[in-house]
Amino acid sequence: MNLSLKKVKIISIFILLTIFMSLVCGISYSQEVQLTFASYCQPATHSYPIIVLAAELGKEGIGENVTVISPGGAQATMAALYNNEVEVAAIVGDAIYEYIHNTGPWEEISTTNNVRALYTIDIGDNPIAVNANEDIYNVSDLEGRRVFLGFPGSTHRANAEMAILKALEIDVIDVVGDLRMGIDAMKDGRAVGFVKTVVGTSLDASHIEMMTSVPLRIIGFTEEQVTKIQSKFPWLSYRELPKGFYSQLPDNDPVIVNTSPRIIACQDTFSEEYAYNWTKYTIENWDKFVELNPVQMSHDPLKTLELMTKVDQLFLHPGAIRYYREKGVKVPKELIPPEMK
Repeated sequence: MNLSLKKVKIISIFILLTIFMSLVCGISYSQEVQLTFASYCQPATHSYPIIVLAAELGKEGIGENVTVISPGGAQATMAALYNNEVEVAAIVGDAIYEYIHNTGPWEEISTTNNVRALYTIDIGDNPIAVNANEDIYNVSDLEGRRVFLGFPGSTHRANAEMAILKALEIDVIDVVGDLRMGIDAMKDGRAVGFVKTVVGTSLDASHIEMMTSVPLRIIGFTEEQVTKIQSKFPWLSYRELPKGFYSQLPDNDPVIVNTSPRIIACQDTFSEEYAYNWTKYTIENWDKFVELNPVQMSHDPLKTLELMTKVDQLFLHPGAIRYYREKGVKVPKELIPPEMK
């Protein structure tokens, strides 16, 4: 009887230990798969699909708890990725280039090339909006004028500083402050120019607010100016927007603007399985995100790998490469990381 009781106790203890270890392992696993995802700007129309994506990934078990944070701008997001504050981030190509090549904000900081891309999520333009009542038709006309070049930490500001101030050496009076300050400066006449990223054919909400007080015109660069800019900053890219590209300004002339693809990226230590699943789930459910923002995400994510080659040494993550190859996509050799060679 005592022997049987002893066996029951031993079995009971074994069962309790098994349950305890299962709980511990479950907690540890949950902690391992919690992810922090950085969207480079505060929640807005073009950030909404990313927030929904994070929620969907959590439901699918690709990170049981995917949290979205907004560091405040592309440069700040790159820093968050560098400091391991986030596992995955939505960043732009020029911010990665500066990071890899120790230029711009990274000039005095030693970095290593550990950034890996998953896919291109959208392409943003950085138009220069000016007060249409002013005699300003080209970026050269901003000489000596007060201009809001963008809020600190943003890519549009970094690009504007490089192009306008450094490459073209146009002496503008820089209105420094947050986005609210820039909008108010345009509305009350303290600034005649305003730079802000726009995705798609509709102006940003900040432009639309300004238009309640002042008429706007979109100006840009000449081909000669673009050549001069790219001779100094080769990673900056430009494209021509046709007449009336923005729905709110149907009569605006064709204009050449700075542009940059936004890329979902991570560090090279990011789990290959997560990188594979993240890429697979997003691309195979792309239509769901297109519905949320048809203009922003209307491109085919399987046909935009060439955009990533425009940034020198921006490699794909091995997990993403595995998925692309499964889909029969030829991965450019420039995008294959050293760990796969």
